[in-house]
Amino acid sequence: MPPPTSPYFHIEESPLTGRRIHASVDIPANTPLLTASALSTYVIFREYKREVCHFCFAYDGGSKLKVWEAQAGLAWCSAECKNMWNEHWGGDIALDVWMRVESLVQKHAGKAQKKVPATNMSNGPEDNEAGQAVSPSVEMFDTKWAEAAEKAKLILQYQDDTTSTTKAMKQAISQVSNDPVDSTTISHLVSGVLLAAHNAPLWSAMLELYPSSQPYSSSADVDLHTSAYHHLLHNLTNLSSSLHEHITPDILRAVPSRDGPNSFGIRSLDDAGDEIFGYGVWPEASYWNHNCAPNVQKRRVGRSWEFWTSKEVKNGEELCITYLGGDEETLRVEERRARLIKTWGFRCGCGKCVEEGGE
Repeated sequence: MPPPTSPYFHIEESPLTGRRIHASVDIPANTPLLTASALSTYVIFREYKREVCHFCFAYDGGSKLKVWEAQAGLAWCSAECKNMWNEHWGGDIALDVWMRVESLVQKHAGKAQKKVPATNMSNGPEDNEAGQAVSPSVEMFDTKWAEAAEKAKLILQYQDDTTSTTKAMKQAISQVSNDPVDSTTISHLVSGVLLAAHNAPLWSAMLELYPSSQPYSSSADVDLHTSAYHHLLHNLTNLSSSLHEHITPDILRAVPSRDGPNSFGIRSLDDAGDEIFGYGVWPEASYWNHNCAPNVQKRRVGRSWEFWTSKEVKNGEELCITYLGGDEETLRVEERRARLIKTWGFRCGCGKCVEEGGE
């Protein structure tokens, strides 16, 4: 799937933001620019699993949906949505995977740690002994994943009937059995594994997005991801080889690295978005940069996102959305910048912030 194209705009490379969308012509206000319907990875938070359709994200004020797969922890608003969900994720094998993941989450429910998704809220950097915020280093993440890969070798050797079992293998399996399972983390990673295995074009489109070099908010966060890696290896062993070969550090690290700077929150549509059900990545919709005075508006319509100009845009101007969901209209510049740094990792230098900051 190529990047979005339009007679109204074009995409340019940028040394600061990766890519930018610029107007190719003068564009009147209220001009439709893009409808993004191709969704790659996403997750619905556990507390909404029975209330939000896992395909079109329909929500009826908290009412439980009628089409329900209890063993998989999945619900749909209709049989048609369930069928389309099956098609998107690869058929019956996907349902089998989600059943195993649901069983695993329930089994480890008492050990799970709460994880707030970086897309909409962030745990922020860890504090050092002096109480100062310290961002975990990329080197630390690499070290943890290298250690996880070594343990993964032991897990795979333990599962190999032709290999003699060693004490190290048994210890690795014992550790995995006692590690916590975070529902949001493992669900998000499973969506990436299934996508990579069954929808190569959409997976490639997601990999084309600008990645984050620090996709984890803390050392505990990366521990949840490496733990999910081991749980998936240990519990999905007898599935098809085409799926199992996609449970790799490269794929599992690619999912959060594209999520943080590119995903959109999945919110309720009938109460100003006060409830957030989860988040996902729409590759076509991930090329817009942020501006606290955006000239492009957005809204979710079912499973798709629609974008249109909120004011007249001149040829050559950058087309931007807001990452703050409308809050930019009431927040002071210090508040906006603090939220953008905490959640998306950048200090805003848009014209509005520069002017209000007296810079």
